[in-house]
Parts: sequence; C-alpha cells; structure tokens
Amino acid sequence: MRCLWSRKWRREGAHRLRQIRAAVVRALAQNDRGTVTAEFAIIFPTVIAVAVLILGLTRVILVQLNCQDAARQAAYAVRLVQLEGVSQERSVQEAVRVGKKVAGDTARVDVQWQAESFTVLAACPVLSARGFTLPVTVHAQARGVRHEIPD
Repeated sequence: MRCLWSRKWRREGAHRLRQIRAAVVRALAQNDRGTVTAEFAIIFPTVIAVAVLILGLTRVILVQLNCQDAARQAAYAVRLVQLEGVSQERSVQEAVRVGKKVAGDTARVDVQWQAESFTVLAACPVLSARGFTLPVTVHAQARGVRHEIPD
C-alpha cells in the first residue's frame, strides 16, 4: 500500500495542478480581448475633461487677478486726477480709460461716489483664447478717499 504523500503522488498532483492553472490562464486570456480598449475609451475622456476644467479654473483666477488690478489702477487714476482739481465726470472718464487699458476693452468700469470716498467697480468677462466667452464674469472693487484741494 502506498502512502498518499509519497513523491510520486505529490509529483502527479503538482503536475495536475499546473495543468489546471494553465488551462484557467488560457481561458481568461482568450476572454480579455478588447478590455484595454474599453478601459481607455472610458478613462481618456475623463482625463481630458479634468484637464479642461483645470485650465478653465486657471483662466478664471488669472482674469480675477487682472480685474482686481484694473480696479486698483483706476482708483489710483481717479485720485491723481482729483489732485489736479478736475470734475467728477473727468475722473470717471479717466478711471474707465485706465481700467480698460489694464483689463481689456471688454471690462466694465464704474465709479460710485460717496460723501468722503469713492469706489471703483470693475467687471471682467472670462474669455478663452479664441474669443469664446465662458459664462463667468468676475468682479473687483477698490476704494479711495476723496480730498478737496484747498483754495
């Protein structure tokens, strides 16, 4: 009588196990055709969408910084023009000119006057490279103090 754990039985069992494993691998390999293409078809558009989103948000941030700079420069221009003793209307024209020069011709610049101060409001649409406008407009404001020139 043979022991179940003899070398011959172990060899035959290991050989049989290798045959079964090889058959399973062959069966799986035959059914895997096209899997990489399907995964790529799902992943690639997602990667492109994320890249476009990141570029769009970067553009919005850059326009916001530029718009804030335009409002600040326009407030500074109003202050300088006021020191020359010109009218409010001329101050507003100068603010609009400077704001559009900094932020571009599509920017809207407005000056609101208070008793002892003024606020420059700037609104800038977010444009892409080819003139396509995203449905986003960023806003910025800057404040300045009015000073009357003594006579």
